[in-house]
Amino acid sequence: MAGRPAKALYSQPEDDWTTPRFVCERVCVSDKLVAAVGGAAKEAVPGNCVTVCGVSAVDACTEACQRAVCVAATHVPAWNEGCIRRCTAECLRTKQQQQPPESQQS
Repeated sequence: MAGRPAKALYSQPEDDWTTPRFVCERVCVSDKLVAAVGGAAKEAVPGNCVTVCGVSAVDACTEACQRAVCVAATHVPAWNEGCIRRCTAECLRTKQQQQPPESQQS
């Protein structure tokens, strides 16, 4: 890799969630994830991990989060939908934090 600029390390298609391809996402239950998802995660088992594969990284992450955290079925209206929305938001937030800072070079 000695001749390649550092920017090239982050320009690979696998870093882009908008590119459709087969991906796997793993979500593990942690205190931080439970706090982010909220009350819907009250029965989640800490340390439990779920891996889901599919053609969208966002969908795979959301489904893995749903299976790991939104485990308790409830009859409260919109409870499960709220959990799924919070999982999606957390997946997007986490992925955005992993993005490298934009290069200032032209």
